[in-house]
Amino acid sequence: MVLTNLQTVTNGTLGLKGLPKYSSTYMVWGLAFLTVIFMIALINSAFGRACKAVRDNEIAAQAMGIHIARVKILCFTISSFIAGVGGALLGHLMNTIDPKMFTFSLTYNILLIVVLGGNSSISGSIIASLIVTISMEALRFLDGPLNLLFIRTQGLPGLRMVVFSALLMLVVIYRQEGLMGKKEFSWNALLGVIRKPGRNA
Repeated sequence: MVLTNLQTVTNGTLGLKGLPKYSSTYMVWGLAFLTVIFMIALINSAFGRACKAVRDNEIAAQAMGIHIARVKILCFTISSFIAGVGGALLGHLMNTIDPKMFTFSLTYNILLIVVLGGNSSISGSIIASLIVTISMEALRFLDGPLNLLFIRTQGLPGLRMVVFSALLMLVVIYRQEGLMGKKEFSWNALLGVIRKPGRNA
């Protein structure tokens, strides 16, 4: 609402047009990779351990001498900076940006990715983001007319979101820790799961 009404700064609902193309697909992927490396280093640092302590038990963390407010402010600042860089890359990649690009559905998608992947796993969030993004496009046919045996519709926009809502409820009910929980992706663990049925045979 604020961005929409600040017409002198954001040009209102029309947004900013004709932005110079400073970013590219390779730049976006490269910075995403660097962001993952930065987050891994941050989590394994002393500050990262302080963040985990605050997340698990604020009272115990404060008793250990951790400044709760400072940790929260730094976490908010770091996450805001990364989100700002992402927004700048998006604007300069598409040459335009407006408030309509950031609707409630985008917030829902981010929430779905975090819950599905596991809010304590970086690799889980990456895997979940790939699943959600690809599924969003793969299930786009649900929004149009359907003719599947006994099911016929004239087109129900937003029907694919029902699928993701059901998926979110299933995860919350049956697997609260998400796809990866607090674990990170490991090729050794994956190969162990693949080889396990062969050993039993």
